[in-house]
Amino acid sequence: MGTENVGQGLGLTVITIGIVVSAIGLGSMLSESSAAPSLPASPDRLIETQAPAAGPRPLPATPVVTNGSGPDSGEKAQGELKNLLEAWRKAWSSQDSATYLAFYHPDYQGHSDTPEAWRASRKRVLEQAEFIEVTLAQVVVKLEGADQATLSFVQDYASDRREDHGNKRLQLRRSNGKWLIENEEFAAN
Repeated sequence: MGTENVGQGLGLTVITIGIVVSAIGLGSMLSESSAAPSLPASPDRLIETQAPAAGPRPLPATPVVTNGSGPDSGEKAQGELKNLLEAWRKAWSSQDSATYLAFYHPDYQGHSDTPEAWRASRKRVLEQAEFIEVTLAQVVVKLEGADQATLSFVQDYASDRREDHGNKRLQLRRSNGKWLIENEEFAAN
């Protein structure tokens, strides 16, 4: 009989704890409208409040191959590179030449004679098109050490002047904490 009472006591304790936890959760939900909630928000609420309001939309799950210095640095670099790729695509599609060109290393010249000639040509193409739409798929991020990476993907480009579909490869280097495109290759399908 003594053991039976102990079991019932534990059951009541568990129920009491459950009620207290539920009340705390309800209390924190009700206090969200006040300026200073008494308890910290739940982890999913923290993520929700820390997300950028109008940032670039994330790319689909991206395979990553790393030769970097640990999983944390690889994951961080992967995130930076995915964000960079989406911002580059967005700048190109919105014909924002200043932002688009800022993704390239100052010495990049493509197939032009000088970096200045390449930049002038790209700016002219971006400004003369009535529209540009760029979509990316099958993105693969390959980290080559801490400050070099290759992004490979399928690219669809459409404008009022031309359409291209093919495989693109961007080679990037991190310089002064910023990833810049050093080389770009495109093979039409």
